[in-house]
Amino acid sequence: MKSPDTVMGLGLPATRPDGREWLDLTKRWYKSMQTGPMAPRMGMEADWFSLMDLAKLKDDYWRMSKPSAVMAAEIRQREDSFLITPAARIKAKIEAIEADDMSTGTGRPETRGEAVKEDVDRRRRQLRVVNGGA
Repeated sequence: MKSPDTVMGLGLPATRPDGREWLDLTKRWYKSMQTGPMAPRMGMEADWFSLMDLAKLKDDYWRMSKPSAVMAAEIRQREDSFLITPAARIKAKIEAIEADDMSTGTGRPETRGEAVKEDVDRRRRQLRVVNGGA
């Protein structure tokens, strides 16, 4: 998956619903969602409103002096629904986000077809004949 060339989706409002300023960490996190490889999968405006709800939860969580396990569980559940974590993407069988997708230049295949061919070739090289191939 590739990151989009532009910022996608709805912007985070200037202030939280309660009128307070967002934490810088929350603003950075939300911006990373707008520019990250999962952004193109956010197909509806409602997805971005749900992401704003998650931003509010994360902002509240990061402000807590004693973090809440209940809030952490809710955040994890919502992150899973947006396929934000590597574990959620693996569970959903989403094509891996390669380091190359974040402009680090790994030299990995550009297309899914090339990646599959490379994987098949690698597996063929690992095969060995057992008992004369019988």
